[in-house]
Amino acid sequence: MPHYWALDESLASVLAVACLRVGRAIQEALHPSGVNLITSQGRAAEQTVMHVHLHVLPRWEEDPVEPIWPPKRLSDPEALARTANGVRQTMRAQSGRV
Repeated sequence: MPHYWALDESLASVLAVACLRVGRAIQEALHPSGVNLITSQGRAAEQTVMHVHLHVLPRWEEDPVEPIWPPKRLSDPEALARTANGVRQTMRAQSGRV
């Protein structure tokens, strides 16, 4: 599989459970201030190895990991609304529910 979004739901479920187990172990063993769960698809998302991968990243205040969110500049609210509406319409067409 080239990325997480190409998985079928049953395999994605198995990976989600594995992430829960790893994340809980990280929290219990390391006591981080927070944890990021990250997957990337495509070069724009900084995917450099084209395979399914999930990063369970422990975080601490003032750690050297640069923020990936929120964006440095805010998006146009109207553009965000159009984008959200397009995603909702696609989800309805795919599943009949949102």
